[in-house]
Amino acid sequence: MRAPFIPIAILIASLLSLCGAVVFSAVEAAEPATISGRTIAGNSFDVKNDTGRVVIVNFWATWCLPCRAEMPALDSYYQAHHAAGIEMVAISMDDPSKAQTVRSVAAAFHFPVALARDVRIPGAYRPSQLPVTLVFGRDGRLRFDSRRVPGLMTQAQLDRIAGPLLAEAGR
Repeated sequence: MRAPFIPIAILIASLLSLCGAVVFSAVEAAEPATISGRTIAGNSFDVKNDTGRVVIVNFWATWCLPCRAEMPALDSYYQAHHAAGIEMVAISMDDPSKAQTVRSVAAAFHFPVALARDVRIPGAYRPSQLPVTLVFGRDGRLRFDSRRVPGLMTQAQLDRIAGPLLAEAGR
């Protein structure tokens, strides 16, 4: 007796659909973030315990040209929306020996910058590529993960992602 034939394309589409649903559910149902640490200015931060703000966490490095290319958009967005409830921290994934280089580059930004060595980053949030931008809602839950969307972050993209989150009621 011959095994039933299932076209490979249908099988792959079914698996991808299932995986997509699992990934989407995991993002929406994830527990509040626990990324926390200290910025290069010495201030502490904790995404989970932030005071009902929308938090953007960007992982970058000084040697990463795409990271550096998207920084002006992140900085402009932060400046324009900080008073409305946006918080941001850029976490440098540079080698700890490059701390002075990170400080020099970060001097041009208005948002806080931290060195990865000074930050607790749970495995699910630790990037395997750069740049990566995560956006957390006022409830501390992950709402956007740039690893699932190709391209660099732009102000327009941040408006589409964070704008509706700003409109949600705070804690």
